[in-house]
Amino acid sequence: MLAFTYPFVAFIARDPEAMQRVPARLQSGIGVVETLLLIGTLLAGSAWLIRQVQRAIQGLSLNIPKYLLLAAAIPMHWIVLLTPMPHKTIAIVAILTIYHNLQYHRLIWFHNKKYTRWERGHRGVPGEASSLGCRVARTDRSRSELHNKYGAAELISRRLIYYIAFGVLFGFWYQLPRQYMRVRFGETTMLTQLVASFFWGYAFIHYYLDSKIWRVRRDPEVGKALQMD
Repeated sequence: MLAFTYPFVAFIARDPEAMQRVPARLQSGIGVVETLLLIGTLLAGSAWLIRQVQRAIQGLSLNIPKYLLLAAAIPMHWIVLLTPMPHKTIAIVAILTIYHNLQYHRLIWFHNKKYTRWERGHRGVPGEASSLGCRVARTDRSRSELHNKYGAAELISRRLIYYIAFGVLFGFWYQLPRQYMRVRFGETTMLTQLVASFFWGYAFIHYYLDSKIWRVRRDPEVGKALQMD
């Protein structure tokens, strides 16, 4: 957490555009926070590295996937956030969220399979008619039951192409109104800020849903599928 937090604070302290968004009364303390975070990061990183060497010497298991993730993510954040570039705020969002977005969509697609489990529970029983018409009728009935239970989530998760299409439509809905208000009325007007705050609500709902979905202790299937045992 320190290794990911420090470059963000350092970016704010060194980028004039970012510093403009910091309240004036807090700007003088950004440099102090940056220094403290850097010291904390170096101390914590050194302690962690010593511990990993100790584990290797003692013959304890080493978490190679975790090492690879940290080796990929931490340097990327430091390089992107500490490298001067024009319109850096936009570049940061584009670069640093790509891998997270791909990873997160894969997790969500895995989770959404529970909305389409009619295939597992409605395959019929021995002796039951197996004509195409009967299977179609059972499928339609099962989808109707799932739709009544899960609503639009069943349709969105029925096919990957549906999921992608709805994702693209949501992207337009999430971005275009805010961009229009920014261009039409300016970024700092009250009306633009109100519209932006409305759409920020989607992000906070996303964070709230994450706290409900990824409860590996409450839902053993999630932990098992993610190999977190």
